[in-house]
Amino acid sequence: MGIAGTLLARQVGVTAGQAGLVGLVAGTAFNFLLRRSPVGAIALGGAMLAHKAYKSGQEAKAKRDAKLALEKGIAAPVPLKPITPLPATPL
Repeated sequence: MGIAGTLLARQVGVTAGQAGLVGLVAGTAFNFLLRRSPVGAIALGGAMLAHKAYKSGQEAKAKRDAKLALEKGIAAPVPLKPITPLPATPL
């Protein structure tokens, strides 16, 4: 399957909360695309990177808005979602 496919399969499983078949299919499709179509691989990699940048931008905006609301006294402190580490996979 390859390293890139395995990494993508693990990330899909963690994100979707479903390890196994969904991750395996996504990883296999990604690996196939990497081997068969360099243009498709670039497009898929760019889409993944854009999604990650979009999500981090949303989180930064939420933190900014929360900090501003606290400074103005509009809102009470709300605990942020804790960062959960990736689960360890057995070898």
